[in-house]
Amino acid sequence: MKKTTGLVPLLPCLYGLISLAALAGPVHPDTITVCQGGGCDHASIQAAIDASSDGDTIWISAGVYTPGAQLDTVGKAITLRGEFDKNGALATIIDGQASHRVAICQSGEGPETILERLVFRNGLATDGGGLMINDSSPTVIRCTFRDNTAELSGGGVWIQDGSPSLVDCDFLNNRSEGSYGGGGLFSDVSSPALEGCLFEGNQAIDSLGDGGGAHFFGGGTTTLTNCTFTDNEAGDSGGGVFADPYSFSATLVLECTDVSFLNNASSDRGGGLCLDSADGTLIGCTVQGNSAAFGGGLWSFGDPVQIGETTICGNTVDQVYLNGGWTDLGGACISWDCVDSDEDGTPDQCEDGKGTVLEVPKVYGSIDAAVLAARNGDIVQIAPGTYTPVETINMLGKAITLRGSVDKAGLP
Repeated sequence: MKKTTGLVPLLPCLYGLISLAALAGPVHPDTITVCQGGGCDHASIQAAIDASSDGDTIWISAGVYTPGAQLDTVGKAITLRGEFDKNGALATIIDGQASHRVAICQSGEGPETILERLVFRNGLATDGGGLMINDSSPTVIRCTFRDNTAELSGGGVWIQDGSPSLVDCDFLNNRSEGSYGGGGLFSDVSSPALEGCLFEGNQAIDSLGDGGGAHFFGGGTTTLTNCTFTDNEAGDSGGGVFADPYSFSATLVLECTDVSFLNNASSDRGGGLCLDSADGTLIGCTVQGNSAAFGGGLWSFGDPVQIGETTICGNTVDQVYLNGGWTDLGGACISWDCVDSDEDGTPDQCEDGKGTVLEVPKVYGSIDAAVLAARNGDIVQIAPGTYTPVETINMLGKAITLRGSVDKAGLP
């Protein structure tokens, strides 16, 4: 008689289990519905989240939802999707009633956690009145953050230790009340990617608050693509954007492509953009109509700013303050005004050979600033007085005239 193993009697059972699994088929994601008038799976957004599994989509009908506490996606790879109205406007509104934060992602959410077509409104928190993203990297698509407040930083959105993606989002009239600022958005030691986003009317109201539109803080790499920062205000620096690694051991990189900084204001440095020891690149950008006490358009301290195909014009009290200088990648234009007589997209002053006169200190606060703004053929006209530049004046290889003034006796 042959000796049998103990596995033989189990084979029929194993075959049965395999057959049942095959009959059950793959698990398909569910669509879970939320509405306030009945007829849906849930009336509560949080209840729908709690009942969901990875891969599910929670469809939230149009309406104003006022949950009693912040919504928490609890680490699930799910999609929360709102609706449009008949005019194509966002119609699913989640309102914090100025009593709590609207939503939070804090459990390691990744790109498969998606927030889409939602309005985060009237949130209030110490940080991140509209949305807090902590140690997570969700995807946020076509959402609006409006009228949210942070007592410290990040009125609309607050990010720490994450790499979220924000696409086609609007940050409108949010504000931060503390010294860390970031009226629309505050990012700490993170690498967010923003594309097609609008920051308008946000404020960092504290006298030390930086980044009316956004404050990027600590290390990381931030990319801004096709975004607009307009009419934002900072109590201190960076009306549109402020970038600061804070620590000398940290590296903060800010890459701007096709970004517009328009009509932003700050009390101190960088009305449009302030780079405080951050590595900055501007490609295809427009910096216009901003104001600050120093560097109305752009203020930078540290390594040279990389600037290409970018126009900086019409800012006050000056166009730029670049302590570390800049590298012209081609097509960069820095002009006192934005007059473009031939409508070719380039201000007249930036067209070689027109012989524009750049007056110091009437228009340009320093000789260095005028030389930086000058194009081939320009004249830097220096009014009478004693000038004490902080370093040797560099003509930057430009074919320009540096012209002083003479007294009544004809002496310099």
